Amino acid sequence: MVSSANAGGGTIEVREGSATGTLLGSCAVSNTGSWTNYQTVSCTLTNSAGDKNIYLVFKGTGTELMRLDYFTAQNAGGNIDAFSQIEAEEYTTMSGIQKATCNEGGEKVGYIENGDYIVFNNVDFGAGAVSFEARVASATSGGSIEVRLDGLSGKLVGTCAVAGTNGWTTWTTKSCAISGATGIHNLYLKFTGASGYLFDINWFKFSLSTSTNNLLNTLPGHTKLKDNFPNPFSTKTTIHYQLSEATPVKLNIYNLLGEKVATLVNEYQAVGYYSVEWNAKDNNGNHLENGLYLTRLETGNNCIQTTKPILLR
Repeated sequence: MVSSANAGGGTIEVREGSATGTLLGSCAVSNTGSWTNYQTVSCTLTNSAGDKNIYLVFKGTGTELMRLDYFTAQNAGGNIDAFSQIEAEEYTTMSGIQKATCNEGGEKVGYIENGDYIVFNNVDFGAGAVSFEARVASATSGGSIEVRLDGLSGKLVGTCAVAGTNGWTTWTTKSCAISGATGIHNLYLKFTGASGYLFDINWFKFSLSTSTNNLLNTLPGHTKLKDNFPNPFSTKTTIHYQLSEATPVKLNIYNLLGEKVATLVNEYQAVGYYSVEWNAKDNNGNHLENGLYLTRLETGNNCIQTTKPILLR
């Protein structure tokens, strides 16, 4: 997320190991009109598998090129589970909106106007979603959320009406029916309504079909710990996993010394899809240092899986 009032903008080079190391990718940043007008830019990385020390090198002309709010890296082929709670601010790309602090905790997507949108790449709807719900607040008359697939004018699978809630800190959950969302797609949430700010959105998720056939098709066929998103992260990240059988579950965070620093789950859980948010703190509420950590999922059948979240403030 960057801004630039420099006429020529600039470029962010992503390099391995040092400021002159192997070039993994290059991201062009254009003039955004002012230093307070931020936009999301993205680029493709090559030869970036494994654990690496990454250097961001800023190139351009002039005395001040750009301002960088944050950055994330997305695993190739990594999918987002449509049936877990998805934080609205963890979008892949966006237009028009801004992030803001949410009184329910974390961040929200706010300052939404007619025609703005957020995009989430590689959302997995499995055998089919039948409903959509979103946590919203509005001090105006609200608006609508168009749920589209693979483009701003792509397939419309649902429209969720959002009425005013009498305040930007007064939250409610709105839902609507979904039809035709199966498999893996890039998800577009397009916001429509009158002039001015419409509403804020904290999170959203989809629900499975309740019919027997669809339920059987969409329940997990195997237990799996998925990559956290975003990764790397600075303040919080969401860990998704699925269980193919009811079992005791332990989900812990370890440092590279093998020391357990945080316990996220320690309970018996049913078959299904789960998501847990980690706020980069240990069990005593202390902020952890930057670095590579290990997420370890352990179930009652001795199934142990790990992933590698990277904390980078």
